[in-house]
Amino acid sequence: SVCVIHNAGIKVSSVDKDFIRCVLSGIHDRKGENWVRQQFRSYTEKFLERVASNHLSDHQRKLLATDRAFSKTTLYLNYLRVQASASPLLNVLPPPVELLDAIAQSP
Repeated sequence: SVCVIHNAGIKVSSVDKDFIRCVLSGIHDRKGENWVRQQFRSYTEKFLERVASNHLSDHQRKLLATDRAFSKTTLYLNYLRVQASASPLLNVLPPPVELLDAIAQSP
């Protein structure tokens, strides 16, 4: 399910809400700043992996199809650079804009 953050018009998926609840629970349990940072790092890496491999939810696919600027963000470009240096197979991936076009056209 998707809820709307009313003031910003942002939709948050149930997966996102679960993540936020987990982080808030960890903060409440005093797990510390490093734990919180690691949670966001892991969550962001998983998202970038889904973008690069075109394994997105319909909601994510729609958001990225309308926001082509994402493919030019430092976050995404650094992710692709690091992944390409770690795995030569990723050097054959199309450029980010072409990936977003493929994402937008996939069912």
